[in-house]
Formats: sequence, structure tokens, C-alpha cells
Amino acid sequence: MRNLSLTIFAGCLMFLSGVSALGQAPAAPPRPMSLTDSTLSNNVFRNHFFGFSMELPENWHRLDREDIETAKNIGAESIKANDAKANAAVEKASAGVVPLLLYTKEPLGAGGNAAVGIEAYKQPSKFVTAKMIIEGTKSAYLKNPSTKLIEDSRMVVINGREFQTMAFEIEVLQQRVPIRFYITIAKGYSLAFSVSSSDKVLLAKADAALQTVRFDARQQ
Repeated sequence: MRNLSLTIFAGCLMFLSGVSALGQAPAAPPRPMSLTDSTLSNNVFRNHFFGFSMELPENWHRLDREDIETAKNIGAESIKANDAKANAAVEKASAGVVPLLLYTKEPLGAGGNAAVGIEAYKQPSKFVTAKMIIEGTKSAYLKNPSTKLIEDSRMVVINGREFQTMAFEIEVLQQRVPIRFYITIAKGYSLAFSVSSSDKVLLAKADAALQTVRFDARQQ
């Protein structure tokens, strides 16, 4: 399970850069771009490291770091089963997840909520594929007997980009919640886009946002 990408929840950090004015001492060399170098403006999220954008629903909430960590922990617990070895693998993989975004209809904890998440996970080999990642995710999720596979893995193309997708129904805080993943590989990382909600209308709205994901031409 070294290359398992646990698609749980995600969040992002804003990229801040500085420039020196003419006549001042030369500025330090720019730092390398971070995975989380992103912007969110006019409901459009852009990640500059991976080179993609996504249109998000209006009037939803972008969660802060504390809420993202809470959601991530809840998600990890929902995957665990009565298997110590598998649970240890879940915890290890979860620790390696880099949240890029977690966007929700209501604040965390509200009823009838919906979420759009994006996260990255470094892969140990350039030969790892999105299909391998999603099959590993499937194996981890189904170790919990309360998890139901709604739709098995298949390949989809969104705006010219190939993704592997799969859907589950999981139990989160005693509620049954459908969750769908879209996984692709970029720059040696698996990128996991997820949508979840127990409300069919909101789930469809979140999934419609996923259909707007577009990678820069140089990233295709």
C-alpha cells in the first residue's frame, strides 16, 4: 500500500510572493513553487504547481486548516476496519496526503452538507498509474464492512484529461454518505478530486463542478 492515495478531504494554502523595487538590494532567489501554490477568485480555484483550474459553486465555504484537519481525521476513521495492519496503512497513507482544497456547502458539521475536495499524494515510482491508485483505494475502503461499492472503477475524460473514477457509500458519524473520486497523475503525484453529499441535488451540483476541471495545455 505504499502508493495508496487515500482520497479523504483536502484544502489549500494561498501563494504569496514578493518583488524588490528598482534600486533596492537584489531580492533573494525565488523559492521553488509549492504544491499548494493556489488562488481562489470569483469562484475559480487555480493550482499553479499542477496547472489546473476548477469552477466552484457560488456561496459555498472554503474550510480553514483546522477544519480540514478535522475532516481529514474523520474521513480516515470512516475507512478503518477491524484490521490492525490495514488501519496502520491507512494512517501512514493519510499522513502523506497534501490537501489542496476543501470546499463545502455549509460549515463543517452542518446537516445536509456537500463537499468538493482535492488532495495530492507523492508516488514512489513513475510507473504508478491512476488505475493502480484507485484499485488500492478500493481495497482499503472495502476492508470496512459498512462501506458499499456503488460504482466500480472506469476511465472518464474531462476536458481532454483522463481520470479514473469510482463511487462508494460510506458511514460517517452514523450517516450514510455517497462519495465519488476522480484520480489522475501529474508531476509524479496522484491527484484525487472528490465529491460527497447525502443530498442528491447537492451531490449533482458538486459533481458538475468536477466537470469543469481543466489542465493547462502543457500539463496534458
